[in-house]
Amino acid sequence: MINTLQYDVSLPIDVKEILGKDFWVFQHLNKKILSSINAPVKFTSHVSIFIKKGECIGDINLIKHHIKAPCVVNIKAKQILQIESVSDDIDASFVVLSKKLVDNLFMFINSANIFSLASHTNVVNITDSDSIELSKLYADLEN
Repeated sequence: MINTLQYDVSLPIDVKEILGKDFWVFQHLNKKILSSINAPVKFTSHVSIFIKKGECIGDINLIKHHIKAPCVVNIKAKQILQIESVSDDIDASFVVLSKKLVDNLFMFINSANIFSLASHTNVVNITDSDSIELSKLYADLEN
């Protein structure tokens, strides 16, 4: 069984409103929220998850990943995520990108190093200095 956005996750705005924007940022995704997702989730939009701290094990399109911070996990629309386990100290942020934004930025995304790597793998390990810069970017995007 595959569930699509059917979880009782406490988000500050309605999912339809999120999907109608070019992008939407959520910070401090933690174990409590992630542990509530106990079935496969099929994504309807591109989501980029920045794992700041901790680790988790999960399947993306039936491929098992042991994900350790710092890293970026890119999940494209129509891909399926199933979370197996999450460490107690997990801290992550994510940005949901609209199809319109992804389509309009297609050339840029494919030319940027971190995103060109993501076309070959869903999980991209990053350096500590990249992690600091991504933290700043996510904070700026949220404002």
